[in-house]
Amino acid sequence: MGDEYHALIKNDTWELVPRTDKKTIGCKWVFRVKRKPDGSVDRYKARLVAKGYLQEHGRDYFDMFSPVTKPATIRIILSLALCHNWPLRQLDVNNAFLHGTMHEKVYIVQPLGNNTKYLDYFFARLGHTFSIKDLGMLHHFLGVEVVSTSSGIFLSKAQYIADILQQTKMGDAKPVHTPAGPKADLHEDANSSPSDSMVYRRVVGLLQYLSITRPDLSFTVNRLAQFMHSPTEHQWQAVKRVLWYLKGTTFHGLFLRRGTPLVLTAYSDSDWGGVHDGGKSTTGYVIYLGCNIISWRSVRQKSVARSSTEAEYRALVNTAAEVIWIQNLLVDLALDYFFVRDYVADGTLHVLHIRTKDQIANVLTKPLGRTLFRYFRSKLGVFDGSSILRGRDKA
Repeated sequence: MGDEYHALIKNDTWELVPRTDKKTIGCKWVFRVKRKPDGSVDRYKARLVAKGYLQEHGRDYFDMFSPVTKPATIRIILSLALCHNWPLRQLDVNNAFLHGTMHEKVYIVQPLGNNTKYLDYFFARLGHTFSIKDLGMLHHFLGVEVVSTSSGIFLSKAQYIADILQQTKMGDAKPVHTPAGPKADLHEDANSSPSDSMVYRRVVGLLQYLSITRPDLSFTVNRLAQFMHSPTEHQWQAVKRVLWYLKGTTFHGLFLRRGTPLVLTAYSDSDWGGVHDGGKSTTGYVIYLGCNIISWRSVRQKSVARSSTEAEYRALVNTAAEVIWIQNLLVDLALDYFFVRDYVADGTLHVLHIRTKDQIANVLTKPLGRTLFRYFRSKLGVFDGSSILRGRDKA
């Protein structure tokens, strides 16, 4: 608490003035325990926060925003670093939120190649402007444990999964092989009794955050999230099956390989909607940079497709939009709209037919049997990292 208060004073966070008749907002201290990937205590943090819930929009504030990085951006940067064999370092800006009102521009020299001397020089220059904490080589960020090996890096949320299983009292559950059975009925069931909506929303919310390293969960979790408004016991049983699946795959995570060619490949698929889905189809796509998966999505289409061909084309449009965004990510080019036909015509996109047994995006549009699910799961780059996490496998 003392360190936090000192930082607030050092950064001139406030200016003391006589009390007036203006509405004042209270504040409070928030305490948090930050943990290491293995669950042990890393450090204790204290934050002084304003009671913003007492403010009214349009009177006390007008605009609000929260800058968020797409998970795909993080995986792209990691893949680029692995391809060029760049070192991965991480740092933490102390009290970063205190720099929110900074208006001046900061110019830095771009680090060259993989020479760690340039990184050290970059950190030193950055430290002249911000209070920087050098966390060393990349090992843990956004709740994801990063384990480096000679062949790539392994992204794991094993401790997060263990915490979910503990919170839901599923630590002793019997594991299953898939998050949903091949004939799973993930639809509305008017004959099923209501479930505890608060518990349902909390658990599904935890599962949604987990999907940053687990594309094998995307289809099932996306379906379950569609019942947040009024879950039933039927859907809660489906959530429990996902927890049973996690029990057997706690140490599974995403493996990104070194030296992969920087070529984009995408798989697009749709599952034509039926009567239980209100006629709306499901879109699924998987995008690779070389052999590393960098982006994926499973989502129900917003309107009814009149044919399976129309459903497939809509899925292709969404996939092409993501591919074009990725292509232009590093040059900061924003595209508001486009037509697939134009990009096919000028050679930017090459659209090919994929056999069903090779259609990786299938795992994001429908429940699959054990054998096919495991096959596609390996293609997604999701592997059992038990040996890596134990430090035995460094190859």
